[in-house]
Amino acid sequence: MRHLPYVLCILGAAVCGCAASTPPPAAPPQPEASGEGADKAAGAASEAGTEGTQQEAADPLQTDGSLTTDTALVELLDGLGMTDVNVLEAGKIVFRMDGNLVALFRLEDGDLQLYYGIGGVRCPIESINEWNKLHRHSRSYVDDDGDPVIESDLLSDGGVSRHKLQVFVRTFYLSASEFQQLLRDQCNLPT
Repeated sequence: MRHLPYVLCILGAAVCGCAASTPPPAAPPQPEASGEGADKAAGAASEAGTEGTQQEAADPLQTDGSLTTDTALVELLDGLGMTDVNVLEAGKIVFRMDGNLVALFRLEDGDLQLYYGIGGVRCPIESINEWNKLHRHSRSYVDDDGDPVIESDLLSDGGVSRHKLQVFVRTFYLSASEFQQLLRDQCNLPT
């Protein structure tokens, strides 16, 4: 956003009253955080940064697809405590996450997709759109049968690591739980 005035100048000097050759403005100084909350946030960020670096060094990216075979994915899901893990056919795994049936698809390009849909529930499209505005790492929509669905993708470009796969599944677990709460609050999902 800090380059927006410069972009506007390039589009037309009359828009902001500056010459197109004017360099982008410097970023405004950021106020320094102070107090106990800032110290805790800084400490947490520092710890998270160190932990991530150590984890990545111990768990390098794999580009050969060895971590995304059906066998490896079943093992990963079992290790994360998912139940009733079954391979329906190559690239299609179903499992239970807190009793809810979830599908994991391994796509031809190596990407992965998690899918959770609830049949027989009607939800206003406004609620689904609001979900998409407020949440990252997943998307929701109403499928062809009128049922709400939530999906998430993990791109395999550049490879994946066991840690990234675990984070992908755990993040989807949290998203699906929050999505269920939306369906209970704003739709007709029984509690």
